[in-house]
Amino acid sequence: MFVIADIEWAENRAYMTTPTQLSAVRVDNDWNVIDSFNSLIRPRDSSFHIWHHVSYNGGKASDFLGAESAFEVLTEFSQWCMADDVIVWWHKNSSDMFKKLNGIILKKFTFPDMIIAGDYVYSFLPEEAFRNGYSVYRIAQAVGLEPDMHREHCAENDALVLLSLLKKVNRSQKEYLKPVKKKENIQNSDAHKRYIYDKETGVLHSRSCLCIKGKTENIKGYDKLDNILKKKYKVCSCIADEYKKALAERNTKIIQSSEYNYIYLPSSDVFHKHSCKAFLHSADFYGTATYYGARKTGRKPCKICNPTPDDKLRFIPKTKKTKEIKQFNISQMSKEDRKAINKQKLFAKVRKEKLQNDNLSEQERKDIYTLTKSHFAFWAGKGYGTFHLHSCPKLHGVSSLEGFQTYDEALSAGYRPCRTCRPSKKQDIKLSIPVTNEIHFEERVSDIEEMCARVDFGFSCDDRFVYIETDAGKWKINSVAFPVKVWHINTIKNPSETSYHEQPRRFLSLTDTFKYIERHDESLLKKTS
Repeated sequence: MFVIADIEWAENRAYMTTPTQLSAVRVDNDWNVIDSFNSLIRPRDSSFHIWHHVSYNGGKASDFLGAESAFEVLTEFSQWCMADDVIVWWHKNSSDMFKKLNGIILKKFTFPDMIIAGDYVYSFLPEEAFRNGYSVYRIAQAVGLEPDMHREHCAENDALVLLSLLKKVNRSQKEYLKPVKKKENIQNSDAHKRYIYDKETGVLHSRSCLCIKGKTENIKGYDKLDNILKKKYKVCSCIADEYKKALAERNTKIIQSSEYNYIYLPSSDVFHKHSCKAFLHSADFYGTATYYGARKTGRKPCKICNPTPDDKLRFIPKTKKTKEIKQFNISQMSKEDRKAINKQKLFAKVRKEKLQNDNLSEQERKDIYTLTKSHFAFWAGKGYGTFHLHSCPKLHGVSSLEGFQTYDEALSAGYRPCRTCRPSKKQDIKLSIPVTNEIHFEERVSDIEEMCARVDFGFSCDDRFVYIETDAGKWKINSVAFPVKVWHINTIKNPSETSYHEQPRRFLSLTDTFKYIERHDESLLKKTS
């Protein structure tokens, strides 16, 4: 049976998507409704959503915050679907988003076959039906239907309007199962979208711009400016004013929902009050809560808004925390996790104490860093024939140290075990925590979203895991465990690999985990370039 479906989603201020609604109706061969499914979805990050966003039409903020999670809704929908169902979407991007969410959240995709109704409707109806646009509502109006235009982005209403249109088209369901006619689909054609990016010149234009009139190759089309701002394209004069207005609106929303009192741009040597208009048309900006935090960046106060230490600061109460990391009782952890945490604490203390000496030579400082790297179990000095444990008295005064994670690594390097401390394979490092790690109790998953957005990493998450995709690999992070666990796929070495392998490292915060990922993949890219 055909299932007419629609899914809605929204973006947070880091431009990451979260599903908000899923609705579907099952129909018989005559397009009559015999069953339905409808559910709001609780956003995973409520602190950054703008509640009057169109994707939230049809409900109050409290309705969404009290709804079930995406995992629960998608699981229920998979159970509601039947083996012989065919899910019908209007847009391909709805189908793609549904598949993506199921892959990320449910880790599988076992739903029935799917078709894109828009492709077929375009081939079934005359050109006049599309004179006012290609949304299902505009086409429904053009063929004589009267959809509720004020609830255009409500998933339940979308599915019902699509069903009404399919009835009006009056084609049998068998025709939708045949291959669509090979005719240019204007609805999905880049050349007919509102904004056109010319890949040859690197400039963004409006569709009607004379600079790209008649051009159909080497272009990329967009329907909304919201999807373009983060790409930082060069802009043609034909949409310069519109683009600036969109940037200003986006930046204003970000500032209103942030804790920033002072703003500065990466390329500028001044900083501004959060209310200053001088930075509103900038693609990138950063912020601090305090005046002195802004001054620490080395920037000077803006002469237009004139920020001072006596400024009255905004107070923005913290919203409900998501994925807050707590310091669990160490007795609840595994033996290896406890050993890693204890070693991290010890080495961090030792490093701090030793580096307080201002008279250290450069080599002595390097040896201190080497001796307090928590992923090393054994150490040896240049020119010596033996390797030792950290506590061995024979290490005292030894210079030009190198460390080893395992007993076999030290043997392979040509060293033999010390007869005093008697190192063995039992001391091999299975898990380690970098000495520089710190616990961040106020940390949120949204902080990682922002970091990913700034360096153009792919980001997604569910109720338990955070997924990050870089140019060199894919990462899976258990965001509710302490210490934080990490899995990895090297996509440079194994581009078709789908199975993650667990990293022999733990971290005390999501922020430190992200920094490790950034360093790891940057180093990997340098080695392969």
